[in-house]
Amino acid sequence: MWSSVEGTPTDRSDINETLLGIVRQAIAEKSRGKWESGFFAPIQQLTADGKGAVGERFVAEMLRKLGHDAEHNQSTDRTKKGYDIIVDGKIKLEVKLATLGNHSNTFQHESIERNRDYDAIVFIDVGPDDVYVTCAKKEDLPFSSKSHKFTVKPKMMHKRDTGSLYKWDFNLKDVENRRVRTLNDFSKMLAGILG
Repeated sequence: MWSSVEGTPTDRSDINETLLGIVRQAIAEKSRGKWESGFFAPIQQLTADGKGAVGERFVAEMLRKLGHDAEHNQSTDRTKKGYDIIVDGKIKLEVKLATLGNHSNTFQHESIERNRDYDAIVFIDVGPDDVYVTCAKKEDLPFSSKSHKFTVKPKMMHKRDTGSLYKWDFNLKDVENRRVRTLNDFSKMLAGILG
């Protein structure tokens, strides 16, 4: 193959190997972050949707272990799905799972919808070795007010430019007192919703 610029031979295998080497180096650098040897490191291999599905299944399973009837709504049609889990046939929960940023101390919760049919959101925040749970009733979510108890420095959710989607980030300091290690810890985090 000849270069169209100077008419000199180019070696495609050299280009391929150079690019592949840079890709491998970038992957190695990414994996050396705080997740490298974390207990929950495998979660980083999932897509955002995959992480969301794991969060929903996790909350449903924990609720069942606590003796609740937890029906997991596995529909993927966003236009018809109003909630992720219905508890004891009456409490509708939305579930959002985020992982700690590799180069930041934040959990970024995306695609929060104000107009969906749910009573509360369960935020599952996963760090390399820890799980944090924040449960908020829909009426307490900061869609339009900074007045709430969920973050150290109260802030409103960020409304996305398109549609009715919101984003809400938690800092590690926001959730550090909501770490769950036992079934009892999980139960305490949901007590305000489940009674």
